[in-house]
Amino acid sequence: MEKICRWKTSLVVFLSTYIFNSYTRLIMRIPKTLLLSFVILITLFAHLTVNAQTEIRLGNTTFPTSGATVITCNSTFFDTGGSNGDYSNNENYWGIIRPADAQSIIRISFNQLNLGSGDTLFFYSGPDTVMSPRIMALTAGQNMGTTSSPIIVMGTNITGSLSFRFVSNGTNVGNGWIAQVECARPCQTINASFATTPTINNGIVGACANDTIKLKLNLSFPQNGNQYTQRVDLCRISWDFGGLGTNVNAMGLDSVTRIITQPGQGFNVLVTVQDSNGCSTTTPLRLKLRTSPRPTFGITPVNLCVGDTALITSRNSSGSVTFNQPSGTFTPPPIAGSYVFLPDVASGSNVVYYYDTIAVSSFLPGATVNAGDFVGVFMNMEHSFLGDLSMHLIAPNGTEVTMLPYSNSGGSRFLGEPVDDETRPQIPGNGYTYGFSISPQFNVRLDQGAAPTRTFIDNGGTSRTNAIVDSGTYASANSFNAFNGSPLNGNWVLKIGDHQRVDNGYIFTWGLRFNPNLSTGTEDYRVGIASARWLPAAGQVYNSNDSIRVSFTTAGSYDHTFRLIDSAGCVFDTVVNMLAYPIPLKPNAGPDTTICRDQTIALQVTNPQNVTNYSWNNGAIGTQVSISTPGTYTVLAENSFGCRNRDTIIVALENTIAVSLGNDTLFCKTNPNVLRPQLQGPLVQFLWNTGATTQNLPITDSGTYWVRARTVTGCNVYDTIRVGLNPVNFYQMPNDTAICDGYIHTIRVNLPAPGTTITWYDGSTGVTHTAASQGYYRSVANFIGCLNADSTLISIKPLPIISLGRDTTLCNGFEVTKRVSYPGASYEWSTGGVDSFYTINKQALYWVEAELNSCTFRDSIQVNFVDCSCDFKIANAFSPNGDGINDIFKPDLKCFPKQYRFSIFNRYGQQVFETRDSQSGWNGTQGGKNVAIATYYYIVEYYNEALRKTEKYSGSVTVLR
Repeated sequence: MEKICRWKTSLVVFLSTYIFNSYTRLIMRIPKTLLLSFVILITLFAHLTVNAQTEIRLGNTTFPTSGATVITCNSTFFDTGGSNGDYSNNENYWGIIRPADAQSIIRISFNQLNLGSGDTLFFYSGPDTVMSPRIMALTAGQNMGTTSSPIIVMGTNITGSLSFRFVSNGTNVGNGWIAQVECARPCQTINASFATTPTINNGIVGACANDTIKLKLNLSFPQNGNQYTQRVDLCRISWDFGGLGTNVNAMGLDSVTRIITQPGQGFNVLVTVQDSNGCSTTTPLRLKLRTSPRPTFGITPVNLCVGDTALITSRNSSGSVTFNQPSGTFTPPPIAGSYVFLPDVASGSNVVYYYDTIAVSSFLPGATVNAGDFVGVFMNMEHSFLGDLSMHLIAPNGTEVTMLPYSNSGGSRFLGEPVDDETRPQIPGNGYTYGFSISPQFNVRLDQGAAPTRTFIDNGGTSRTNAIVDSGTYASANSFNAFNGSPLNGNWVLKIGDHQRVDNGYIFTWGLRFNPNLSTGTEDYRVGIASARWLPAAGQVYNSNDSIRVSFTTAGSYDHTFRLIDSAGCVFDTVVNMLAYPIPLKPNAGPDTTICRDQTIALQVTNPQNVTNYSWNNGAIGTQVSISTPGTYTVLAENSFGCRNRDTIIVALENTIAVSLGNDTLFCKTNPNVLRPQLQGPLVQFLWNTGATTQNLPITDSGTYWVRARTVTGCNVYDTIRVGLNPVNFYQMPNDTAICDGYIHTIRVNLPAPGTTITWYDGSTGVTHTAASQGYYRSVANFIGCLNADSTLISIKPLPIISLGRDTTLCNGFEVTKRVSYPGASYEWSTGGVDSFYTINKQALYWVEAELNSCTFRDSIQVNFVDCSCDFKIANAFSPNGDGINDIFKPDLKCFPKQYRFSIFNRYGQQVFETRDSQSGWNGTQGGKNVAIATYYYIVEYYNEALRKTEKYSGSVTVLR
């Protein structure tokens, strides 16, 4: 009976859940009376106790692992380990908790939470885990003990229901949780506003860098006491500062402070409030914190001299300001989703969908998707069988685009590198990044992409070989243009369908791609300028806020401050430092004077300063200037700072006299110059710098000469001439030298100056002359009429003459020693020897070189070698039968021997033939008669004159007929 009851109850629970979740639209069309009866029937059945293989404990009530509904108003919610034990690895189940009181909502208060790393307990506000929005995900990061403030989850929807799903991985477990389930009253209103320092303006708190920003959240509860009590200290207030330090949350935390250290930074702050009933504010509490960017100043400082006036302005020549207030930037939140587990579930014919949501809020309020705004979606994931899956994306307005339909066309191809092992289903594999884009890398669907076979070691340690789809972006099955018109901000939901329900997979990260021209990455802001002006300071003779005119009476350093105050009250100063330089002492050029025509006089500063440079209006530099014309002359004194002072002297014309010594010239020591001044006017007295008083001046050396010519009235005129040394005065021929007898030497001279001509003793010209005999060689140099002569001595050195004799020929094996001799000489042979003799035993051309006093003489000899032997050859048989072939027996010699003797003997030692003529031979007879056929013996003896020795040969010969 118990088994039948459990079967019926399970069936009813399954039907009620299936109908509620999958056929809502159909139920909406049922007549109200029939619908009411149907709901009452489902509610009665749903109160039954159900059991399954894994019991999920809710007080004393248990229900099946996934999909069952429990109706209660007072229960304790445990994990599968109950109040004391741990839950298990690789759990994946879900359920629905509905309020027994139709006027209430489900409220779950967690007193203890201890989850293992990677395990998650999800909650959804509604009667399912598919279409109901996810409102909380509890992980190990929220673990709490019995002394912590409770975590509250509430079903704030029209049904008052909460759905949950728990997923544990295969590595870590925890003690799980203990939570109280009760029926709570619907939420009461929470009104909230911000009071800030600095004051908030249009949702923005503008501050200066390093200022303390004080944030106060003012809460009011207009419905307080209607259902429950509300107070600030009973509310959990969470502050998310968008990256500005650590986010904080605590009970009654209505005041916080923050400091932004850098100028031009902005942060988005999100505040959530949850009251004692677990209710939150109905709209997000947002504000922005920002600091004023530091402006840039382009004011050019001016340094000036004491007494000068300068205009310093904050505007350029076109009238525009030279300072700029740049924009700041708010740090945006990332548009990315979280970890999604695609687990095995019990086999069946229905598809299982998994969801994850990205809440996008970084776009301008009210912004909608236009063509090209939504670029695509990416996922880093792994799954063992592509053919099991379908992939969908749901926009904030509910529009769903199918990116990959289920067609089972992907077959057994892998996505990424999964651990395809049913005994270890919870081990994550290695993810590849796949995406769907309006401009895909591969213009095909994901299930049509290339999938080369790869071999890899999975994260379980097993080597696998399988086809893996290439990572990259692919074409979406349905166009993303369907999203056009949807809000950009809001919940974007990734929906993954598992149509076979037998292979695990993981989505490690996923995210959205929007057109980068949209303001998704950053939000810039500008802070207005309230005022900009110069602050009063010493030396200002005029101040019009944006311009000042300054003049200083004392040298020194002066700071002038230009202050900019922006609309946030932030003060930015830039200090312009100006230096007032001292002016030099006024120069004294003396009283006005007169000058004679063509006279040169010196104007002199009589009070010079070492730190001052002096320049005259005629271009002269220095304290003194020579002038030769009347006029007004001004001397300008300028110090190292560029500050100036001046004096003027007037020089009037005296009369018309002049003296000229002509152009500068050169002194010739062989023909001394005479300086003859050219005179103009009645000049009768002369004085030279040498002290001479004659009109003409013979000079004996180079130098600078001047003459003063004076009229009878005492008017002086001067002229100066510079007489340099004529370079021909220094003309020299090369040093004396000695040459080897028979050699020709080239004498080369150096010109003292370009344009100099050289004439030799024999009338020839040029810089070179040949010398082959001993003697003095003389030349004359001429430069612009100045002559100078010099000579050099050429002496002759004897050659160390030696002789190796005539070429010769030697017999092979012989040698000859060649000797040479010359007193005091050193020798070098072609063989490398350095003695005065050398023994030759090889055929070659030999030379020896003698050297004495750097003079060398070489002689050579050709020595040939020949074979001097007679090359004795003789036969060992012959046939003296008169046929003309081998009728004569004699030696074959290649020489003409002397003392030749050729003898023949029979076997008894009797001589049968003898000759002393090397050209004669034996014809096989003795005494005119043929000798018998037999073997005979010969002796050949002669003297080899070439070898200078006697050679003797003996042997046998056979006579044949």
